[in-house]
This record gives sequence, C-alpha cells and structure tokens, in this order.
Amino acid sequence: MKRKLALLFLFILFASNSAWAAPVNISTSNLLNYYDISNSSSYSGSGSSISDLGSANNANTIYGSTTFNSSIGGYLTLDGTSGYIKNIVTSLPSYNVSVFMWVNPSSFSNSPYFAQFNRYAGTNGTTDKIIFQSDNSGNLYYWEYNGTVFTITQAGVCTLPTNKWSYIGFVRNGDATSVTTKLFLNGVNCLSATNSTSVDMNGNSSKVVALGVNFRDSNSYLSGSIASYALYGASLDTPTIQANMANSSVKSLNLGNPSNSKKLSKTNTITATYSSYQEGLISFYY
Repeated sequence: MKRKLALLFLFILFASNSAWAAPVNISTSNLLNYYDISNSSSYSGSGSSISDLGSANNANTIYGSTTFNSSIGGYLTLDGTSGYIKNIVTSLPSYNVSVFMWVNPSSFSNSPYFAQFNRYAGTNGTTDKIIFQSDNSGNLYYWEYNGTVFTITQAGVCTLPTNKWSYIGFVRNGDATSVTTKLFLNGVNCLSATNSTSVDMNGNSSKVVALGVNFRDSNSYLSGSIASYALYGASLDTPTIQANMANSSVKSLNLGNPSNSKKLSKTNTITATYSSYQEGLISFYY
C-alpha cells in the first residue's frame, strides 16, 4: 500500500511539473498581449513561434533573421534588414491603450519601428493606424493617422541610448472626441499631447500588429534586441508602469555572483549617475 501511495505521489508530482508554467510577473489586469522572451512559457529559445501570455492568446510569428540570446533571462536580436515579429489579431482596444517594451537598439540610422498597429499593405484602409518608433537620433516618435497625421516627438527629449536596455511605451486615454497620449522612457512620462481627431486602434478592418518593422513598406527594421512586449486594454498609471518595469524580463546584473566576470571586490568603488526624474524612481548606470 505504501508503495502504491509513493508511486501515486510521484505521478502527481510529475504531472504537476509537466503542467507548470513560468509566472507572469507584471500586472495582468486588462493585459491583452504579452510576449516575454525570458519566459519559457512564451518562447522556448528556438523556432519561430512566440506564445501570447495575455488574455487574447494570439499567435505570434518571428520572421527573417533573428537570434536568441539567453543572457539577462533571454531576448531576441533582430538583424536590421529582415527580422521582425508579427501577428494578426481579431480585435484591439479602441482608445484606452497601453503598450510597453524592453528594447536595446544598436542603431537609429533608419528611424526604426518598435511597434505598429494596422499598417498593412493593400488592405489596411486609410485610417486608424498607429506607429511607435524613434527618429534617426534616438528620440521617441509617436505617429497616428485618421485622415490627418498626428505626431508626438521632441529633439533631446525621450531620447534612447544605443546598446543599452530601455523600457519604452505609450499610454492613450480618452474617447472618440479626444485622446491624450503620453510617452514613457524608463518609467518616466517624458512627453504628452492631445489629438482632437481621435484614432480608434480597433477601427481598422485589418488588425495587424508588427514589432521591429514598418510592415507596410518593408523598411525601418529594428537593428537591436527586444526582450518583451505588453499591450493593455486600459490606461496604466505611473506606479503600475514602474512596477512592471521593475518586475519584467530584463534582469539586473548580479555583482555578487562569483561566476560574474564583472564582480566587484570590496575595495572597488563605482560612480553612479541617476537618469530618471520621477519621484520614487531612480535608475543607475555604471
């Protein structure tokens, strides 16, 4: 009898371990799409398929030349000429939307796209398109179109570095008459503006989401890396954004790890410079 119970316990343990999925550490309230390359439940480390850990559970496909790297948890590097991620969805949130990504660009020379919505060649209609990119100097650039182009950008503001990880995103809040969009860099709202000609992200018949490319024109490919992407059907507040940033995929360097080649001895000193301006959030670089 004891042997049967032991075997039953082992079977239950095996079954529970087989069904185990890596947890989603960011806020899941209104989380529609979430791709986390460091999470084995989202990406296995090989192949062209990424599983959506959000409630929409969309299929996502990697195209072109990409490379998986398992450091800092895991990320995908896009080659800047052919690599991108795309899915075709049945619906998107209309006005109250939040989109956030961990990115590490290696170049801004072609004004790379980070995320674009409904910009689909041939069948994309004429309205309700949104683009989130940078200019060729690394300044975040938001673009939306509903008969009239509306943009948010400013030289020297919301500026990304090359070859460093940045947590970028935008939050839209409003309705059919007016939408205010805020741009965020590393948890800080660095720019915002209001468009009185509102774009309904869900208003286009062709609902395509592409990361790392201008999908319609096959250009502005991202040269660099993506670690995660999240889309919410709600307007996130700053504390939630900062908590997501702290808990999501890009992991901090552990200076106390004996196997870490960058380990500091007790006699080392480092100079840290803060780079954020939001009270309660300071990001240090060394």
